[in-house]
Amino acid sequence: MRLVLVALVLAGAARAEAASPSPCPAAARVEVNLPAWRAALQQADSAARRDELLSTIGLGLYAPATESGREPRVTLAGVDDIAVQTEPDARPDHVVHVRYTLDEETLHLVQVLRPLEGRKWCALGDGLSRRDEGPRRLVGYELAFVPLLAARGKALELRVSTSELRRNDTRHEYWITAGGKLRKVFDELTGSMDSSETGGATTTK
Repeated sequence: MRLVLVALVLAGAARAEAASPSPCPAAARVEVNLPAWRAALQQADSAARRDELLSTIGLGLYAPATESGREPRVTLAGVDDIAVQTEPDARPDHVVHVRYTLDEETLHLVQVLRPLEGRKWCALGDGLSRRDEGPRRLVGYELAFVPLLAARGKALELRVSTSELRRNDTRHEYWITAGGKLRKVFDELTGSMDSSETGGATTTK
């Protein structure tokens, strides 16, 4: 039943957004050859070059110094360019997913690009990006693409697991790309587990 409700919400949101499309704002327009950009990012030999390439598509990597003042070791763990049909009767969008490790932390940087003409794209948003937030550690990240109930497009499904002190949470989010932007339309806490201070019994919700 929950899956049917989610599908109805997604389909309704997609129809509403498609009914009132908006042009790409100038600030969101980028020009890039994605295969060449991906290769250049994999070969970037300096932080300045890495940051320049990320900013080309509206992404940024903030790597604060550790408590000892040491710069964290930043390593590229992967970069994917996935074509996804997010709207019916439209060219596929491209979901660019870049993963970095900063010492023991993993960063997921995600930008959704909508093709315009030639090598020009509209950056729809980086709302799917995730990293540690203070004491809350990111321990699980899974991005998938699921069909809408009443449309020939797909929504972006994000499952995120976090851990903070003795609490572990899992959230389920659904996003759509329509009307020239990336928008979250469903967000649910699907699992929560609290452990006791003594390390004994746990409570699962």
